[in-house]
Amino acid sequence: MAATPNTLYVHPVSGNCLGAMLYIREKRLNIKIEIVDIMKGEQMADWFVALNPNHSVPTLCDSSGKGVWESGAILRHLAKLANDRVSDTANIALDWRQSTCYKFFAKIYVPHLGFEPLTAEEASQSIDEGIEGLQKKMEPVMRDRFLNRDHPVHGKWTNKFIGGPVPNIADYSLVPCLTMLTTSRYWDVADKKVKQYVEDFKAAVKCWDVVAKTQTDFVASKQQAKPGAITGSAATRRTEELNACLAQVQEALQCLRGDEDRNAALSHCKQAKTALESLRNNIVV
Repeated sequence: MAATPNTLYVHPVSGNCLGAMLYIREKRLNIKIEIVDIMKGEQMADWFVALNPNHSVPTLCDSSGKGVWESGAILRHLAKLANDRVSDTANIALDWRQSTCYKFFAKIYVPHLGFEPLTAEEASQSIDEGIEGLQKKMEPVMRDRFLNRDHPVHGKWTNKFIGGPVPNIADYSLVPCLTMLTTSRYWDVADKKVKQYVEDFKAAVKCWDVVAKTQTDFVASKQQAKPGAITGSAATRRTEELNACLAQVQEALQCLRGDEDRNAALSHCKQAKTALESLRNNIVV
């Protein structure tokens, strides 16, 4: 097998690949998209290594048959084909995504999506570090710089996308990495402006639902209940137990109101405390 000119080789779950896939479809570029199953090691085939010695995806075989790799370089190449001007802001954001943000994305999605065999403790620590990194390094820059602008005449205004009202290649690079995190713990605490940015991008890119379906379905399959969470009949039983605990508290309060035996009140409180501790965070409504 040999590489085919004007073909982008991808894995459709990858956030690095999805941006270029979306851009090709949205701009209607004459480039084929072919899947390379990296889970089966297809990227190690001789023809692929000849195209990209780093044997990574995405990799573009250009019109001359030469390989172009690194997601940012591919998006810049595609922008030229689409006659899209790439602003300084977009170029800054594209490099910033890779140099600053990506390591924190990976700290979350690698353990959350099960890409590496980590212990529960290792996975939790990695995700915590990723969340802290995004909150400190990504969110303030997105919120206060890329999605806002100060103009000497018109004052401050808000952009839906990086540097403007329509998506550019920096947005195509960034959003598909954020969407790998939407069922992780990060998304529970993510800045609301970052969440809105993702939704605005998905609405603006008309091919999103079709092209991003594989990633969307895979990430959704990793939706996990919170630790210790229970549902259904088990939740009903726990609710009954909780009601019994509350009854113990009521008994204790009654004893105190009536100036009865404070030892009895204390006993009720201790029983309720023990039971409540075992129930804490265990009921999903």
